[in-house]
Amino acid sequence: MGKFHEWHKELGPVFRFKMGVSTVLVVSDISMTHELLATMGKLTSNRPESATRYDFDSNGHNRGIILSQSNDKHWSVLRKSVLNALGPRKLKELSPVLCKEADEFVNLVATGENIDPLPQLMRVSLNFILLTLFSIRTTSLEDPLYKRGIYIVNKTMSFTHFKYIASQFIPVLRVIEPIIGNRKKAIQFLKYECKPFYLELVEKAMNAKDHNMTKAVNEEMNQGKEGYYNNLLPTIHDMILAGTDTTAVTISWGFLQISTRPEIQKKIQQEIDVFVTQNGRVPYFWERNEVPYLIATQRECLRLRPTTDLGVTHAAVEDFEWRGSLIPKGTSIMANMVEAHMDPEKYPDPEEFRPERFLDTHDTMASSANMRAENRDQYNFGWGRRICVGTHLVSI
Repeated sequence: MGKFHEWHKELGPVFRFKMGVSTVLVVSDISMTHELLATMGKLTSNRPESATRYDFDSNGHNRGIILSQSNDKHWSVLRKSVLNALGPRKLKELSPVLCKEADEFVNLVATGENIDPLPQLMRVSLNFILLTLFSIRTTSLEDPLYKRGIYIVNKTMSFTHFKYIASQFIPVLRVIEPIIGNRKKAIQFLKYECKPFYLELVEKAMNAKDHNMTKAVNEEMNQGKEGYYNNLLPTIHDMILAGTDTTAVTISWGFLQISTRPEIQKKIQQEIDVFVTQNGRVPYFWERNEVPYLIATQRECLRLRPTTDLGVTHAAVEDFEWRGSLIPKGTSIMANMVEAHMDPEKYPDPEEFRPERFLDTHDTMASSANMRAENRDQYNFGWGRRICVGTHLVSI
């Protein structure tokens, strides 16, 4: 990201470069990004073609939420189904269960000693996803379900290494790919390790008494047909990856940022103490307005250390003209989250950790994500048609 910062400083808020045969456009200005990815979203909501697809024998009809192209009718149906399943009403029903997860996490890490919270954060993040998707949870770091789930997450992340995706940018490598075997390794992992694991979880979800996302999406995607779940697996894969690793790492960065700021901790504690005195309990997720400084601190943590540096890459659906320049079909478009959150015009003294800048922000993160760029408090959940489907899960 240091090099991108240098290029923005030298070339301005927009620059493009070639990566092999692929053209990449990088944008840091929030108004330009909104114009390009939201206002013109019909032209910019595709994804770059992936060297390793994971359709899980759905005959290419379903690449999940992340990799499907925006003009794919299956993606539209799938996205609508997932948004319904993760909507405010459904999540409000699930919130007491999620509150218990948060309470357990606090009890595990509040030891009074210096500890690394990441392993327990990985587990609680995985549990949030498992409960939402399948109505099941892990019980400890030694639980086989936890170990298997985290293995899937970590192994999948390893396949994002450049050696596995290089052929996307350097076509000649596709000729020697059968010899190298990188793509084959990834496909075998998906087929022989991910798929059996996910099918086990789907069966448990379908037999669960409680509502869960798997049941809801199966009803939409497979018309309730039992036994054929291949259409669900890419989305399950996306949800487990996107909901576990990024959540845990983002919260870990938040812990790190406030751990060296006792004055911030004291203000948060005083706010919570007042609530406990008045109500006899700690606040629930949906009572964020009662603890505005805590929520402002959360937002400031996300601003200073975005969930992803460049979001998830968009791609041009077709050739089009933007601000006097031709954007060819297939151009990768990256929103520079780091630069956007350091804009001194929107965030005065951006290098400073200052939660007070968000004290007048009362919208949930889900509602903020759908506002115009200048009215959003931060940009971690993406843009336009590709805004993260899990924003309500953060906002309950």
